[in-house]
Amino acid sequence: MRFALDEINRSPTLLPNLTLGFQIYDSCTGLHQELDGTLKLLTGQAEGIPNFSCKQMPPMSSIIGHVTSTFSILNARILSLYRYPQISYLSTSPLLSDKTQFPTFFRTVPSDSLQCKGLAQLVLHFGWTWIGIVAVDDDYGREAMKFIKEEILKVEACVTFAEYITTNNLKHISYVTKIIKESTAKAVISLIKDLDNILFLEEMLRQNITGKIFVASEAWSISNLFTTAKYSSLLSGTIGFSFHESTIPGFREFLDNIRPFSSREDPWTKIFWERAFGCQFFDQTILTDSLNNSKPCTGNESKESIEYMFKDVQTLNAAYNLYNTIHVIAKSLHDMQNCQENKGQYNNGSCPDIQHFKPWQASFTITIACESPQLCLRITTLVTKFCNNGGFIVNQLSHYIQNIKVNLSTGREQFFDKNGDPPGMYDIVNWHLNTDGTMRHVKVGSYDTTQANGNSFLINTSALMWASGQKEVPVSVCTESCLAGFRKVLRKGLPVCCFKCVPCPLGEISNMTDSLDCFKCPWDQWPNSQKDKCLPKNREFLSFEEPLGSALTATSVFSSLLPISIFGLFMCYKNTPIVRANNFSLSCLLLMSMSLCFLSSLAFIGYPQPEKCLLRQVAFGTVFTLCVSCILAKTFMVVFAFMATKPGSSLKKWVRPRVSYMIVALSTSLQLVLCITWISFAPPFSTDNIQTQPGIIIVECNEGSPTAFWCMLGYLGFLATISFIVAFLARRLPDSFNEAKFITFSMLAFLSVWVSYIPASLSSKGKYTVAMEVFAILSSSWALVICMFVPKCFIILFRSHMNSKEHLMGKGRLTRTRAASRCTYSVWVTCIALKKITKTMTSRIQSGLINWIQGSSNWRSESIFGICGFVHKVQEVISSHCDPFDRGVFRFTKNCPAETLEFWVYAPDELQCRMGHNNLKHKLKTILLALEEINRSPTLLPNLTLGFQVYDSCAGILQELDGTLKMLTGQSQGVPNFSCKKLPPVSSVIGHSTSTFSILNAFVLGLNRFPQISYLATSSLLSDKKQFPSFFRTVPSDTFQSKGLAQLVLHFGWTWVGLVAVDDDYGRQGIQLIKEELLRGGACVAFTEYITTNNLEHISYVTKIIKQSTAKAVVSLVKDLDEVILLEEMLRQNVTGKIFVAGEAWSISNLLTVAKYSSILAGTIGFSFHGTTIPGFREFLNSIHPYNTKEGPWTKLFWEKMFGCKLFDQSIKGSENASKLCTGNESMESMQNIFFDISNLNPAYNIYMAVHAIAQSLHDMRTCQKGQGPFPNGSCADIQHFNPWQLSHYIQNVKVKLSNGRELFFDQNGDPPAIYDIINWHMNIDGTTRMVVLVHDQKKR
Repeated sequence: MRFALDEINRSPTLLPNLTLGFQIYDSCTGLHQELDGTLKLLTGQAEGIPNFSCKQMPPMSSIIGHVTSTFSILNARILSLYRYPQISYLSTSPLLSDKTQFPTFFRTVPSDSLQCKGLAQLVLHFGWTWIGIVAVDDDYGREAMKFIKEEILKVEACVTFAEYITTNNLKHISYVTKIIKESTAKAVISLIKDLDNILFLEEMLRQNITGKIFVASEAWSISNLFTTAKYSSLLSGTIGFSFHESTIPGFREFLDNIRPFSSREDPWTKIFWERAFGCQFFDQTILTDSLNNSKPCTGNESKESIEYMFKDVQTLNAAYNLYNTIHVIAKSLHDMQNCQENKGQYNNGSCPDIQHFKPWQASFTITIACESPQLCLRITTLVTKFCNNGGFIVNQLSHYIQNIKVNLSTGREQFFDKNGDPPGMYDIVNWHLNTDGTMRHVKVGSYDTTQANGNSFLINTSALMWASGQKEVPVSVCTESCLAGFRKVLRKGLPVCCFKCVPCPLGEISNMTDSLDCFKCPWDQWPNSQKDKCLPKNREFLSFEEPLGSALTATSVFSSLLPISIFGLFMCYKNTPIVRANNFSLSCLLLMSMSLCFLSSLAFIGYPQPEKCLLRQVAFGTVFTLCVSCILAKTFMVVFAFMATKPGSSLKKWVRPRVSYMIVALSTSLQLVLCITWISFAPPFSTDNIQTQPGIIIVECNEGSPTAFWCMLGYLGFLATISFIVAFLARRLPDSFNEAKFITFSMLAFLSVWVSYIPASLSSKGKYTVAMEVFAILSSSWALVICMFVPKCFIILFRSHMNSKEHLMGKGRLTRTRAASRCTYSVWVTCIALKKITKTMTSRIQSGLINWIQGSSNWRSESIFGICGFVHKVQEVISSHCDPFDRGVFRFTKNCPAETLEFWVYAPDELQCRMGHNNLKHKLKTILLALEEINRSPTLLPNLTLGFQVYDSCAGILQELDGTLKMLTGQSQGVPNFSCKKLPPVSSVIGHSTSTFSILNAFVLGLNRFPQISYLATSSLLSDKKQFPSFFRTVPSDTFQSKGLAQLVLHFGWTWVGLVAVDDDYGRQGIQLIKEELLRGGACVAFTEYITTNNLEHISYVTKIIKQSTAKAVVSLVKDLDEVILLEEMLRQNVTGKIFVAGEAWSISNLLTVAKYSSILAGTIGFSFHGTTIPGFREFLNSIHPYNTKEGPWTKLFWEKMFGCKLFDQSIKGSENASKLCTGNESMESMQNIFFDISNLNPAYNIYMAVHAIAQSLHDMRTCQKGQGPFPNGSCADIQHFNPWQLSHYIQNVKVKLSNGRELFFDQNGDPPAIYDIINWHMNIDGTTRMVVLVHDQKKR
């Protein structure tokens, strides 16, 4: 800050003739101090008074801070009412981006929403789609979890689990760790602060978790807490975001010039010097209490020994943001100063006066009285809109800040978006493993939200190193990616990331990984074997080049020569009886037609050209008709010849040769007419068949008219059938020249071939259909040749003696019989061969068809399954471990019968963050038990029934403040200074469990005098009745503990004592009181040290002081989680021989009882809250039942968590990991060690006392007698219309006799009597430690 202001004030161009200065208010990380400092700033005086300003001009122009989001939210709430601009340099909560709630808030650090989006994109950049998320259970974790889940689900990645952890709940940490271990997700996004991460990592080490890749948020991505070798098996390869590392030019030289004796330096310089160099100024004005350190500071110490301070990246990032913030304010003021008249932002173009500008122009107070809540909210909304739109309040400087653009020394430009957020710039950090087992942070890339078009990520992949030094990116998917050629089919009941990979159906491809659908190839293409691309289909036809085509061609040509050879033989022996016996001319015509039949098959082989398609069937039909017609003519001529031999027969004229020619001509002409008609009206044509055989284009001839084709074939069959019938009838005619038997066999073979062809052709596909027809042509032609002419050729060539007239006239019957037998045998062999060939081809074709059908069936079943698989249920893991009893709100109903119980249980859906936790259940049951006792009592509030409402803050300050305002307003929307009910909606408030939140509540509620009773807030600040007039508590103030611890130390004669405390309200107030008490008792303080758990160097420094000090007794006011880090450092430095005096914050913590710490903590003595029991509470717990209407929704959620099941009729969904239904009758015995652990019920008992205190106060108010009341003129409060401050009077004076015999009352500060147990830590045999109660320490007034 000093460096930036010096730059600005020295600049001749920036704010010339004006000097910037600053004031610092140190909240010491205390909410009360923060609130007080803010009010002082607004008031302008040493004491902060709300709604008052004691100066005419504001004391300053703008506010910088706070570093934490919780405090910034509180400040922004108050400052926005006055329109003061506020700029934070380290508050990242996305809640602060809401300009409706925080109109004048800005920041120079990116919002967590940008980080969350970046982390989600980083995860997806590496292809991790099956992701686990773990977050700390506070504002930071919940908001980040919500943003990341939304971003992940946008791109259809999946969250396998989303768990919140509470660092002081070891059982739940173990439960979350078990989920991580059992999960198949390798990538785990960790949204946990570094301190909260310690116990979580320790538990993962205990459960031996390995193989996970953690994606770290900026909260711990560059933390040095975890770079030790101890965590390398877990964190090696971690990747995450950190704030962009930037340097401030000249800052190092500025730091080098720091001198503690410079007049320009502030008092903190000397304190820093003492801390950094471990020395002491003897002339100091501010004591540091390090009395044991006698080394004097000279002011000339070398800074080399503290070089690490200048290399702390986290610290430098914060400094850089602060540097930017100051320059933004200076540039805004400069722009305001340079405003030109008539061009300003205000009315008539006016400009603000830089010397007298105000953060507001006008403000006023409006008091609204309304009968209707709806009217009240409507008026409030209209006024709010009017004011925000500039009707009255116009912020001058905020306008310039909102529109600022500052060019920084790093070359980047600083500006704000409409939400007051700067652009996001993060470094991507990878954790590399060193040779010694430790780890280091290596910058491997950056994430810049200002870059568009997908260039926001810049990652050096070669620099990445994963677990165990691996270079290959780990895989974190529910199911491995589906390769090209497969498609994703969702698994029923599982998220979309869990699927199975199914091959693409027939004819479809997918050419990318994780394809949801496959798409068909073009009609002329077909997938390759991998189904990842389409290739041109093979064009199939019966070609001459392939073996089958070549064989058929050769057979056809060879076969065509056989009839020609027989024709030549007949020509040679044309004068022999056997040739002349049966019409030589007709036989020659038959032989020529047979040769053409063989040759006609060639038209079916080769590429089906249009001309070939047009003529091949016609040629085949015509030639075969000619052939069969010749045989038919021969048959008739045989019959006519024998019939004409009868005397007086009129058939002699039919025996003439011309008759046979006429038969041939007529039969052939009819077929020729049919064929001409066919090709005239429906000519065959060439076509590409893609339906018959998938994956192949069958180039074939479409017959044009199937009817014409089958008519042509049918006519041919008709002729053959007639020939067969006539020949069969004439087979026994007595003549050796009778060809009827040969014709009978030839026609039988011919018909058998073509009858077999019909089913064979129908069952074959592609070129095999053509081959089948060619085969039928050749087979039938061979049948005719063999049966008709082979016997004759045999006689001519080998039985010449049979080729004589004598033999033909009746001799040599035996020879003819044998010849006939041979013919029969040859025909039988031919038919058998034909049947076998046909059967073989048919079986093969049928087998292929069956396989295709089966394949299609499988495809259809998979498709159906894929469609069904789209019905799925996305399971979301919801972990609930928040304390909804951070605020209980009590109300009562008049005129209810005593035996009737009425409860009002309210938990907004968006705030159900930790439902089902055991502590929650104890507290809920405590309230129910106490109310049941009160409502059943005939003497306490008779005819009145107490009920309650629950507001769950989920440990978020914004929700806390919002809930308080809702309660005061009495509506679903909290509006400050408005109550839309004549009566207060509640009588009193119980909560919060933490001092920080209780201070915030007490401040707001105190303005309205609403009584508030806390059951666990112990801060001594809350005892101040001036600031918190209506605050009470049932837990002792830390004041009593501090005095008691001092007396305990003095009791043992320890007069040389060290003090160690956490650096917050609890630690500072406690140390102050203990020191006063010790000094009053004559003891001395050897050292007083405050520890900040995220500063390892300082913890090491404090540990060194403890080790070197001669003081044996060390009073430790450190919370249990903070104590873990201190103990780890003490173990590293081997600190022993100390006796620790523990505050209640860790005196009974089970975190520290492990054997690891026994060498340090054995013998520890300290205070804990007095252990008490609630009579009847154990029995009341046994009465739990999920369907009890009095229980509210939490019981059902608790039941599901405990038994891992689901209630079918649940009204609020709980854990979705359960796979069975709850019956409501599950056995509680298995849960005894978990739920029925009532060993530490102090919070529940305090709630029990608070409920009874409120009930007794209301009873005392109700039984007040007129004229004897505590109010003016002895008046009493009306129980139906009392004011909250009246109830506070009765609570202040209440005395309650509890069922365990104790009496509850409050002193003048609203504090109860203090009773503590004194605890001593004993060593067990196994090296662990246990807590033993020694005695009670009671403080009474």
